[in-house]
Amino acid sequence: MAGVLLAPLPLAAGVVVGSSEPEAELESVLLADEPLGGGEQLAVAVTPEAAASEAGKPTPTSDPEPADPVPPQVIERSESGRPEVAITLDADLSEWTRDKVRAGTLPPQVNWEVLDYLESSGTKSTVFVTGLWAQEYPDAMTRMAGNPLYELANHSWDHDAWTYDCYGLPVMNGDPVEEVTATSSLIAEYTGAWPRYFRFPGLCHDADDVALVASTGAATVDYDLDGSDAFAENPQSVANALAAQASAGSIVVLHLNGVPNAPVTAQILQALVPALEAKGLTPVTMSELMAE
Repeated sequence: MAGVLLAPLPLAAGVVVGSSEPEAELESVLLADEPLGGGEQLAVAVTPEAAASEAGKPTPTSDPEPADPVPPQVIERSESGRPEVAITLDADLSEWTRDKVRAGTLPPQVNWEVLDYLESSGTKSTVFVTGLWAQEYPDAMTRMAGNPLYELANHSWDHDAWTYDCYGLPVMNGDPVEEVTATSSLIAEYTGAWPRYFRFPGLCHDADDVALVASTGAATVDYDLDGSDAFAENPQSVANALAAQASAGSIVVLHLNGVPNAPVTAQILQALVPALEAKGLTPVTMSELMAE
């Protein structure tokens, strides 16, 4: 496991390792609103997916009611004792990144290879989407919403930070309730129900933030194992380290964005899932993991 970092790897600041503070247990901020490489842009061809927009949103087949409030809680793992783990994938998209994708200077932020592997292997996962990502990639949303292997969850509207000093993410200046409910409503257009779980951008939150999210009917999800797929080059080493540390109730976080910032997530999963199964651990959705 030498050289494999299992602590978070934020791009906009130094690495935080070993802190027990909730605000310090931060995810890899893959697509912070900063240019790549000190201002250099990645030239890529524009694809049909990059041009997707609100026009691709589905026509709701029902009118889902907002969820009832739930008690405030931050979930880092399950204590059920069942030999289960939750593989979670964050689908980040900010306005800055969306505009670069549309301009053709960044590739579309969907790792289709991840979805192909999860489906071919029958592996369950929970995908936390920002509202902008869901709006931009209706084909991916429709694909996941129609497959019981996936559970869709909320990752805010535009990946803005809820607290200051959140690894360089721009601080949210809009209505925080709308940040949650707009995304939940959009997810519900695909699934028929408001999502039960929410993950803060950068995992930056305080007690009031957690209470606000709970008032919209969602529990806050952090994690206990960071996949460190940001700029990973050796997927086998990452998978080995994750499998070695995983235990019953673990929540693993990876990303669904793909290149340039999470290029080998599919390869990590291809090695990780069999390794988890060899330990007797079954990947399940967050709702299944937390079921009583």
